[in-house]
Amino acid sequence: MLEHVEYILKHTPNLTDLFLWGSWHLLDAKKWESLLSTYCPKLLKFKFSYAGYTFWDDDFIEAAHNLRQDFATRRFWIERNVTITFDADYEHILVRLSIQNINH
Repeated sequence: MLEHVEYILKHTPNLTDLFLWGSWHLLDAKKWESLLSTYCPKLLKFKFSYAGYTFWDDDFIEAAHNLRQDFATRRFWIERNVTITFDADYEHILVRLSIQNINH
């Protein structure tokens, strides 16, 4: 849950690299934007990955669509040159969300 991630980030403000593996429920660009801008002022690299059975999950498909749309239109993500990749292999999808070399 993002509440757990928020708790960790509150207590580690000097993070420069953050790599997480988690649930598709964490695929929310607006929430990540809020967390990273509030708790991670020194963050240089961020990667979030998710893999699971999702081809028949309409909620995941909607979350992935919203994620792509937010990354393409929100200034926070555009300035950080975010990349998102969806790798499909049979019934699995791997989502990688990456930002590097954040310049404020």
